[in-house]
Amino acid sequence: MSTMNLVLSVGEDCRIVMVEAGGGGNGSCSLEQLYACCDLAVDSAQRTLVAIKQLSARAGKPKKSLQPIAGQQVDKPWLIDDELTGAIQLYASATLGELLLDKDLDKMAFDERVANLRHETVDNLRQAQCFQEDQLRFFDVAFNDLLKKALRDQVFNTGRRRDGRALDELRPIDCSVDLYPSLHGSALFQRGQTQVMCSLTFDSRQAAFRGDMFSLLNSGGMVKEKKFMFHYNFASFATNELSSARGIGRRELGHGALAEKAL
Repeated sequence: MSTMNLVLSVGEDCRIVMVEAGGGGNGSCSLEQLYACCDLAVDSAQRTLVAIKQLSARAGKPKKSLQPIAGQQVDKPWLIDDELTGAIQLYASATLGELLLDKDLDKMAFDERVANLRHETVDNLRQAQCFQEDQLRFFDVAFNDLLKKALRDQVFNTGRRRDGRALDELRPIDCSVDLYPSLHGSALFQRGQTQVMCSLTFDSRQAAFRGDMFSLLNSGGMVKEKKFMFHYNFASFATNELSSARGIGRRELGHGALAEKAL
């Protein structure tokens, strides 16, 4: 017999936005059973959405609309001047195309070259004095749109990623185990430039986590005793970010929960 904990995020018109699932037991769940569970969840969510709308109609407050200040225009980054987009393409498209074709550039080197191209392009536009500063404030949005379009065009036109891999080809994977003999278990996993250091510690059965009544009810009565603890830590400097160490963040909680389910 198998057990499944399925969570769906559903929008209007029976649209499934997100699916998260976890399971256990010795049995397996067929696709037909999974589809039936999804249908049941979608129907239940639609009834909940109807109830929310009814409650909002009776007791909800109207949303505030943004009113522009007299004499000022509300910024709309999605309405970018076509002349600005054309100028960015004129200055940057050729160099950007060369960068996309350079398979020797890894991710960090490619990002650095793109950042340099971004600065050079906006400096050239300022020196040419073709645009005012209120127009150039949308430069980053227009440049990002050009970069996304160039990446998409390369993928769809060539069937290859920027680093030369096929669409169904993974980055090189390397796994090493027993790196630290003093630990009960240790491993280093690397895929491309992503590295994960893992360590394992055993303890007695008496150290298992036993939740209170609220934890038991929240898990649907499925978790009475937890013998496996998983801790996930993702340092901000791993992605060239700067942030203060203020405890575990949303990304670590979410990624850690998914990794624990996978294990």
